[in-house]
Parts: sequence; structure tokens; C-alpha cells
Amino acid sequence: MKRTLWSLLIFGLLMQACQNPAAHSVTSDMIHFPATASGDREESGPEIVFDEDTFHFEMMAVGTSVQHTFQFKNTGHRPLIIGNVQPSCGCTVLKDWPQDPVQPGEASQITVSFNATGSEGWVNKTILVSTNCEPKDYILHIQGNIIGLEVKGPNTKSGVEMKRER
Repeated sequence: MKRTLWSLLIFGLLMQACQNPAAHSVTSDMIHFPATASGDREESGPEIVFDEDTFHFEMMAVGTSVQHTFQFKNTGHRPLIIGNVQPSCGCTVLKDWPQDPVQPGEASQITVSFNATGSEGWVNKTILVSTNCEPKDYILHIQGNIIGLEVKGPNTKSGVEMKRER
């Protein structure tokens, strides 16, 4: 009896999955090869142009965070697909990025948040953006100086007090 119920449940889930095609599918017209077999170049494919590739937050206190939005535009002739956006560490969190193709002439954005807890001094965090452009990977930067002493909690001693006790 249990096997029959499990079999029906799995069969039902599989049938439901087959009936819902992916809303965001990649089609062959979105993939662009910049050169033909003869070596002749075709019209340009997608091209991503960022307003800025580096955000300088100058100085911020340990334990605080900053959010920044990188604006870009597809200046090419084909739809731009961003396949992945990967921050370099856990202190940089991806907030949003376009999941649908960005059409030629359209603008969009990638928003990230950087948390300065556990960091001190000069930082240069990177965000790798993988696209269907040529070149395919772009690197964005968040840079600045983190100042101050990290306080662990209300009942812990600051770094200065701990150094004086030693």
C-alpha cells in the first residue's frame, strides 16, 4: 500500500514538472560566436558596459556595512545574459542581478552589500560577473579602508583592553 502511494506521488510530481516548461529558457539566438569558421567577424554580440567597475567607500567603521549598485548597459546587438554573479567572500552579499536577458540598448544593475565585521585595514573585495559577452568574465571591486576596533559583544573586552592586560 505504501509503495503504491509513493509511486503515485512520485509519478504525479514528475507529470507536474513536465507540464511546466521553464519560463526563462536560453534559445540559440542568444548564443553568439564572434567569428565564423572562415574567420570573418559577424555583427557584434552583446556588450556589457559598467558605469564604474570599482566602488570606493573610502573609510568605514568595523562592524558596519555598505550597499552599492553597479549600473550597466548592453551596448551590443544581441541579448546579454548574465549566467552567474559570484562575490569573492562571505562578507560580500549579492542582493540582486538580472535573471532575464538584457536586450540591446537596455540598462540594468547588480546590487551587493559588504559587511565590515571581522575586517580591518585596506580591503579589496571582488565580484565575478559571468556573461555571454566577449570577454565573458568581468570583475567588479569594492575597496576602502576599515577603521576601528571590533567589539565582540556587550560582555567582552575590546582589543585595546585585552592588549593592556597582557
